[in-house]
Amino acid sequence: MIVKHKLDALTSLRFFAAAMIVLTHAHPIFGSFGIAEAAPLGQGVSFFFVLSGFILAYNYRDFSKDGSIKRFLVARFARVWPLHLVTCIIWIGLIFHFDRTVYFGGETGALRLISNLTLVQSWIPLKLWALSFNGVAWSISNEMFFYLLFPMLIGLWSKHWAKLFFGATIIVAAFIWAGNSLELKSSDDYNGVSLLGTLYFNPLVRAFEFMFGIFLAKVFMTPAIHEFKTNAFGWLYLEIMSLGLVVVGMLLAGNPARIAGIFGTAAGYYFQREGIWLIWGLLILVFALSKGPIGKLLSTKPMVFLGEISFSLYLVHAIIITFIEPYTESIKLYGLVGYAAFWLVALFSSVLLYKGVEDPCRHFIMNAYDRRHPSTAVNFKSSYNYAASACAALLIIAVTTLHLNRF
Repeated sequence: MIVKHKLDALTSLRFFAAAMIVLTHAHPIFGSFGIAEAAPLGQGVSFFFVLSGFILAYNYRDFSKDGSIKRFLVARFARVWPLHLVTCIIWIGLIFHFDRTVYFGGETGALRLISNLTLVQSWIPLKLWALSFNGVAWSISNEMFFYLLFPMLIGLWSKHWAKLFFGATIIVAAFIWAGNSLELKSSDDYNGVSLLGTLYFNPLVRAFEFMFGIFLAKVFMTPAIHEFKTNAFGWLYLEIMSLGLVVVGMLLAGNPARIAGIFGTAAGYYFQREGIWLIWGLLILVFALSKGPIGKLLSTKPMVFLGEISFSLYLVHAIIITFIEPYTESIKLYGLVGYAAFWLVALFSSVLLYKGVEDPCRHFIMNAYDRRHPSTAVNFKSSYNYAASACAALLIIAVTTLHLNRF
């Protein structure tokens, strides 16, 4: 039996995956030294989906205890929803243009807000739904779908994992076939049914990556794989090789023309946007096992902390970018100084949200659910860092007031 250990290196890798996504979204304003043009950095989302399956399967190995499924779902809700709610409020305060007659008028109406707050927006394969309000939240809508699926997958996995994988593969292939047959548009600017909605946002398609993460966790938990021994140089070699594969895979994904020429436009689109899941899986497995120098560096407290704030960074960065976008020409005059300032604001906001919202809200909800404290008041006091919570509240009030004062 494999004893559970903290996989700190994997936590740190989350920051780099989030940074990839920040780079690609910030590219139109600040550039990216050519990186975003050479490689589809949005593949970082695929890393998160594979890692999510891996970590959940590692931490939740069965649901045989009474109430374990319910507690799992509460834990997942506590993990993602409070921060999602707060960043949605910040988005509304900074970005949303209120209609004085119809409060939620225009393209992002009340129904889209409801779908966003209930985290089902990406289940509707249309750009204006999936990217409504704080657009990057589409991926946690997918995660919510995976969370609902996860207990069933774990229950069936030991006897039916091959059938589950086969079914997931058929679903991916079917949507690629449909994309080719229906000649769905590959342009991200199209608002109708397109490859963006049917292949990239679609949780039925992305569930394959999540399931691959579960498979890797099961491999990781077999005693045989832990019998592999090597020295520090051997681990360093494996670490460098896995990172090198990521670079090669990203560069190949940046030029999907060959795959599109053989298997159709939809297949090329799939490979470009989410097709290097195998490489992400190898990277995750290597750093879960590794005792090498890079793994040790990633396991240091500063690196782990960056990984811990990665979810906050992911949700807040697009708000900052959207807010400053009208001032692009002025910002470009500051060059690297402006880019550095953007990263400082993004990281500071991420720390604020992590310390003031994400972490304390998660503890508060789970403590309340587990009834660890005799009263709500004690529960609240034990869970919240008052200073950080106050800062987060002030941030929300400030940005909302700033925006509303424009009218």
